[in-house]
Amino acid sequence: MSERFDSKRDWWLSAILWGTNIVLAWTAWQALTLPFPTWERLLALLVTIPTVVLVTWLWMSTYYEVTANDLIIQCGPISRVVPLAAIQSVRATRSPISSPALSLDRLRIDYGDHQWVMVSPQRQDAFRRAIGHADG
Repeated sequence: MSERFDSKRDWWLSAILWGTNIVLAWTAWQALTLPFPTWERLLALLVTIPTVVLVTWLWMSTYYEVTANDLIIQCGPISRVVPLAAIQSVRATRSPISSPALSLDRLRIDYGDHQWVMVSPQRQDAFRRAIGHADG
């Protein structure tokens, strides 16, 4: 049996990401409706549409699943599997370093041979228990 934990989402990050998506969607609309030269229209669409799709994909599919043996981290098209037995420590952090987390209220998970990942589960206490590191 597995347990899924959605990523916590900071309001300010939501505003930045969705504001960016709105501006990009408006730009794509302008490229389609205004009389720009064809190459400018194509360039605008090639940049804006994939970016809107990627940002939405990341937003909608960032979660962490704990199975009997593994922690599966999913962030849009990117996934990582961390064996639970390899987890050495879990500690709270607010590091802004890029990670599969939609909040700065994060947990840094050290595992394997000098590897780490930061996640931002909504229910941190339940997440810690699920991965076997409730003591922090």
